[in-house]
Amino acid sequence: MPFAHSPRLSRFALLFTSLLAATPLLARADSYRIVANIEGSVTALSANGRAAAGMTLDNFETFRWTARSGMVRLGRSTWDTLGHASGTPHISANGQVVSATILSDDGSFSTAGRWTPSTGWSTLAPLPANGGVVDGETSSAFGLSGDGQVVTGLFWLASGAGAHAMRWSAATGMGDLGAQGRSSRADGASQDGGVLAGWDEHPSYGNRRATVWVQGVRTVLEDSDWPSEASAATPDGSTVVGLSGNPSDFQTYATRWTWSGSAWNKTLLGVINKRGATGYAFATGISADGAVIVGGNRPDGMSPKQIGFIWTASSGFQDVSEVLKAAGVRLNPLQPVVGVGAISADGSTLAVVTQGLTAPWTTRTLLVRRTQATLQR
Repeated sequence: MPFAHSPRLSRFALLFTSLLAATPLLARADSYRIVANIEGSVTALSANGRAAAGMTLDNFETFRWTARSGMVRLGRSTWDTLGHASGTPHISANGQVVSATILSDDGSFSTAGRWTPSTGWSTLAPLPANGGVVDGETSSAFGLSGDGQVVTGLFWLASGAGAHAMRWSAATGMGDLGAQGRSSRADGASQDGGVLAGWDEHPSYGNRRATVWVQGVRTVLEDSDWPSEASAATPDGSTVVGLSGNPSDFQTYATRWTWSGSAWNKTLLGVINKRGATGYAFATGISADGAVIVGGNRPDGMSPKQIGFIWTASSGFQDVSEVLKAAGVRLNPLQPVVGVGAISADGSTLAVVTQGLTAPWTTRTLLVRRTQATLQR
């Protein structure tokens, strides 16, 4: 079980006993090192962390990064022509396919797109019969299955009455996942795109509600007037993460929902709050085994100031800056961490997003490689 109780306590007990016996041991401990410093915001990583996708700071253009080629802009920026940007770039498990919101072929609107090294960008069309152009956009991409075959996001209703979650594949085209409320959106996807994570607006109150679609069947995870949403899924689709409210302290917690075989069981992972304020934490990624979850946290929910967090089954919910500093990673105090945009499926790499405190307030992403030392005698 991915989230079974960690045996770390028993290892520490063995370590303590061995130290008393004057036998030198090295305890198991996480180690981190920065392997790349990218100018831009990384929003997705390949399964092994060797490739990434994200947005540039200057014109919100989608880029693909690899250790061999560095950051390569993929073109079709909507900001340059239309003055707006939307969606979240994603990358497939093998690092070869990218999804994002791009400029249409004729340059007149923005639309969901899919990129491969051999074909470049392809727009995802046609829209469902009830779709249309609203405020210069037809659809927007927010997620991609691990195999790169399914793109998720939303498309706009021609009536102007909102947007519906969509699932696109080459075999089925763009499908309408519907909405109980005015709008919905699909974000995270499993390896084969059979399980999607996102949100559906409450039909009465209008707030977002964490939602999953399993083979197209919608399940609302949080049916209340408190905003919640799901953002990412494990490759096998058994676990999704996002955010939800804790009615006991009126704070918003990073949250995990795990399929038990008959129901989605909820776990509040944590939140860091400022004294006298209400905190707000949201998960953006999860490792394939569910052992590591990452995201962002606003200690004061009324303030935009953010930190990044990392949650592990053994250590719980922690400020990622403190974890990195304790591991000896040197962070620039003028470029503080504001979140963790993604984690690779194998858990080896974190996309740690930083924001400059002085002009030009550059956004940079540190790709941080995570390893573990082993017990040695």
